Amino acid sequence: MSTLNGRIASGWSAALALVLPVITVLLPVATPTASAAATAAVTCAPVVASQPPVEPTLLSFDSQVPERIVDTRAGTGGVATPLGAGCTLRVDMSGIGPADVAAFALSVTVISQERGFFTAFPCASGRPGTSSVNARSSVATPNLVVGVPDASGAVCLYSDRGGDVVIDVSGWWADGPNRITPIEPQRAYDSRVAPTSGVKLPAEAVQAVEVGGVVVPDDAVSVTVTLAAVAPETNGFLVVYPCGQPRPLASNLNFLAGERRAVSAIVELGSIDAAADGKVCVSGNATTHFLLDVTGYNAPSAFTSPDVTIEPVADTRIVDTREPNVPGVRFGARTTQRFDLSDVIERPDDAVAVVLNAVAVRASSASFLSITPCVAGTPTTSSINYDLNQTANLVVTALTDDTEFCVYTDTAVDVVIDLVGVVTGPEGSLINQLSLSEVDGTLVPLDQEFAVDSPDASMRCPATRNLRLRLGTASGVTATANVNGLPVGAGTTVEPDRPITLGPDDLLTVRLTRGTETAEYYVRCLPADFPTLLVEKADGAAPGWYLTDLNARAATGADFLAILDERGTPVWYQRLDRALIDAKLLSTGNISAAENESRFSTKPEVGHRMIALDGTLVDEWLTDSNDHPPDKHDIAEIPELPDGRAIISYPLLDGVDLSSLAPDQSLPAPIRCDGSVAGVDKTIVDGSIREISGDGTLVWDWNMSDYFGMEEVRIPLCFKKYPAENSGAGEVDVFHINSLQRVVEDDCGTECDYVVSARHLDAVFRVDRPTDAVEWILSSSPESLENLSGAERLNIVGDPHFGPLRPHDAILKGDILTMHDNRSLTNPEEAARFVQYRIDTSSSDSADWTATMVRQIESPFGFSSGALGSARLADDGSVLVGWGSLQPVFVEYGSTGTELLRIAVPGVTPYRIVKYAPDDFDADELRATAGNTTQAPPPPP
Repeated sequence: MSTLNGRIASGWSAALALVLPVITVLLPVATPTASAAATAAVTCAPVVASQPPVEPTLLSFDSQVPERIVDTRAGTGGVATPLGAGCTLRVDMSGIGPADVAAFALSVTVISQERGFFTAFPCASGRPGTSSVNARSSVATPNLVVGVPDASGAVCLYSDRGGDVVIDVSGWWADGPNRITPIEPQRAYDSRVAPTSGVKLPAEAVQAVEVGGVVVPDDAVSVTVTLAAVAPETNGFLVVYPCGQPRPLASNLNFLAGERRAVSAIVELGSIDAAADGKVCVSGNATTHFLLDVTGYNAPSAFTSPDVTIEPVADTRIVDTREPNVPGVRFGARTTQRFDLSDVIERPDDAVAVVLNAVAVRASSASFLSITPCVAGTPTTSSINYDLNQTANLVVTALTDDTEFCVYTDTAVDVVIDLVGVVTGPEGSLINQLSLSEVDGTLVPLDQEFAVDSPDASMRCPATRNLRLRLGTASGVTATANVNGLPVGAGTTVEPDRPITLGPDDLLTVRLTRGTETAEYYVRCLPADFPTLLVEKADGAAPGWYLTDLNARAATGADFLAILDERGTPVWYQRLDRALIDAKLLSTGNISAAENESRFSTKPEVGHRMIALDGTLVDEWLTDSNDHPPDKHDIAEIPELPDGRAIISYPLLDGVDLSSLAPDQSLPAPIRCDGSVAGVDKTIVDGSIREISGDGTLVWDWNMSDYFGMEEVRIPLCFKKYPAENSGAGEVDVFHINSLQRVVEDDCGTECDYVVSARHLDAVFRVDRPTDAVEWILSSSPESLENLSGAERLNIVGDPHFGPLRPHDAILKGDILTMHDNRSLTNPEEAARFVQYRIDTSSSDSADWTATMVRQIESPFGFSSGALGSARLADDGSVLVGWGSLQPVFVEYGSTGTELLRIAVPGVTPYRIVKYAPDDFDADELRATAGNTTQAPPPPP
């Protein structure tokens, strides 16, 4: 299979034709077959543009057995007479190939009685001022044309002098993995020297030439070659094709007896069996010497690799030794001239090769010329074998680091060269190819598409893998590679057959240098048990770091903390000995996370771990009393106190009068407990906020039961967490604090207020730290339910849902309050949402205080979160939402609600995701410390 990756303008299909596979079937006139899928018609009226020019991106070439669709000698395709001078053949290709065909490989043979030209183009784009096939008088002239169809699938062929036309389809370009890599020309075969010792290739004989693994890497699938015939004994042709296949009824090169003639082509390498692997075969119908030079290759490269493209250039004359005002002077025998394209090419730093249309004219004697990147010594390959008349060929040549190429001529001759295309990498990138494959050539896909400004990527490594690394670099760039800081063997960047070893958690680093410019790209080998991250959208999020927990739902799964970049790439992760939640970055640079005990925490000896990025356990924050076990849901750092923290606790409280419980009777199961909990002597879990200093001293405490009555409870649940209460209904969870924010403002020092979310009250409220009072409450509970504290209920304005149900993650910034509104345990079920309010407490009359809804974003799935869920508003107005346990998906929205990033995390139950600024973490430190297992606390005495 042959491939060329690039952009082809309709106006330069003529120039490109010579570099693509040429498969011209030279057959007797055949009877039309039913398999012919195209229909043709002729018009002699001018074909003018009705649509803009078509400029498709050509990716991977899919070959097929050549199929004849037009033969004007036999009427195949519907036209049975020669094309008249000035007439156009219109060929409908809409029934051929897959739906995403960008262009067809059309082998076009013309038989004309006089010299003239034929031009192929998308019909609706109008005829360009170029040629695709230049007919030799009374000699069948073949060439392969890139047939770019218009929107209706039509390709046109114009003739200025007329003649018969034969068109075969030999393949098409569509999506695929192969990428082109130009190389310094290498002679792969010359029948004039050993091993044939000057014996010509006999007519009808076949000569195999080993290319893969010798001249190009052995995972190459096709090669760009120059095939030349020297001193043929009769008129005839040569064909180059993959070994292991029957010789096709086709030709690449047609020649006359005694002449030198060359043509460029791309040919698939043999792969049908071991004997054919990596080889091309050459055969013909005339005895002749032949030469085969390799100028590039196509090899598999993951879609996540940078794209090397061929950018079309309006024909630009860069050399004309006949004209005084164009670079170059007439060549003498055995002379070299150097040509600099840095002022001609639009992006010279990104260019790696050029496509040139070269012509030799007015030669003193028949011989050859070579176009190569400038190297020392006389070239050993040829680009054109010219005679005394005008001789042309298309040449693809790599450039030097100074954007130069050289032309060497063996005899005195004039040379004319037009620049028709530039092979470039991504704009501004020092790298234009980065791909990994198994030793057998199977591509190893990366989890992310390549982006110039996104250095991190990941791949799966279920076990140690021996892989090939292929790199392509921009002009003047040097590249080195290492694994975990240890250099990869010298030559990896130029000898991709040499494998490198990557195992789970390993980091491959590729460093690129050009002068003062440097760039590094990183590929992390993720272990087999790392959760799958399905990045469904990542094209608009601002740079930053996303910290979250990835806890497996299945008991056999693995648990991780992870830091992702704005494309969803896990740049840092730590394996956990058990599930941890509520991960957050502290002012010390450590990460805090708590053991994920179901529903709420009851173990006084298990607290919030303080974890360094390298996985070291720095500390574990507990409370002051075994009667107040630290809860998992949230923690607030108090930097003004040495190791100070505010911790939530769910302590038992006995002898509570629950006779006034008045939950929402519309719930499907209003009291999820064994039996009735109504009564006057019941046990509940309270909600406590406790400020603790670093030495474990209690600084301040605050308890929900002192400020809220049982009649305010909306969904009391009995989880039976405390063993002593497991008989009967068990303890009743009446408040369920699930988020705690310390509101640092107005130089509050050690006495900053708190914003608290209480899930079972359907409420968010603010605690005035200096007075312990509840300053205000935002709740959807009925107006008639007055709380014990006498705090003011905010008047909710503009909210179609009239306030939160089962809120989580309440955050107040200035006068903006945000939360994840879970909406679970509703009947009928409601969609979870992010909701944003503006809090106005400026009125002297607290009865006029308001919470005005600014916006809401409903779950993209249309149902509640079940449990969990988070929502964080950034300064730029974007919102990051974790949609909870029933829909484990992270979505970041822009200020207008447009999705910027979506990451699905199937099989895990993330508690919360928080975005941090780029400067909050050092990327190099994250990469250096990723892949460890966090240190667990010692077992309790």
